[in-house]
Amino acid sequence: MRGRTTAQIFLFVIFAVGVFPSLSFAGSLKDFKKGVQEEQKKKSTGAIPLESSEPKEEKGFFSLLGQLFATLWVNYNLTTYYASYPYATELYVNGPDFNEHVTGEETTLQNVFVPAKIVREHPADYQRYSLRLHLGVQYLTQETVSVDFGLRGLFWGFIGPAVEAHQIVERGQSATISYLGIELALVQTRYFSITALTQVARFGGILPMAGTASAMRLQIFPAQPLRFELTAGGVWFGTLGFVRYGARAAYHLNRTALYVGYRGLVAQFSPTTELSGVTAGVELWF
Repeated sequence: MRGRTTAQIFLFVIFAVGVFPSLSFAGSLKDFKKGVQEEQKKKSTGAIPLESSEPKEEKGFFSLLGQLFATLWVNYNLTTYYASYPYATELYVNGPDFNEHVTGEETTLQNVFVPAKIVREHPADYQRYSLRLHLGVQYLTQETVSVDFGLRGLFWGFIGPAVEAHQIVERGQSATISYLGIELALVQTRYFSITALTQVARFGGILPMAGTASAMRLQIFPAQPLRFELTAGGVWFGTLGFVRYGARAAYHLNRTALYVGYRGLVAQFSPTTELSGVTAGVELWF
């Protein structure tokens, strides 16, 4: 009973904080369409690509540094395991223990030190993948709402799908924003993780557009049962650029997590052209 009360208080506080910025009603689909169409008319001739005359010189030091980073990144991520869901065990991300048994010989590659291969037994209660599904809604204005779907995961400790879809509905008209791509782990520890997203983006419905998107995502695991998540990046539809951001706070209940947050898509050419609002939903961890 106490846990349930705590969860209710947590959700109420986060929702109350998140709903305040949405009172500006800046997420109207009609206004967003108008702003984008006006900008499309201005840039109908297309942008002229800029050609750089700077020579591409090989930087030996940075090349060696990059090889070293890549080697350490591979050694770390290929020995990373995940609990079935956050807080299922003491640690969600179980990174490599460099005191484990080491096999192979230390070698050099173009004068870069390559550590010997680390051999690690599969830890109990851990798996080689992390996969989760989320379903939710976003409140944009009194007349505009969005139904959200997402699938995320990391396989073999470092790469996985990054899929999102948002169906926006507003009084007789609708639009769909979808992202399809991959997520790549950069840094993973027991307390936080940083990943990079590269995706194909599509805007369907009243504004048919296609382009690309990228973002960085930070997850923080401060203490059971809480998790915080921040996402920031950009979306490009030809010459039109958008800033993409989101924040989420989740309360974990075994394989299920309840979340609230705030998400936005803002045009770089016009800060008032945006689709932003409070989000809430549920996550399922597999």
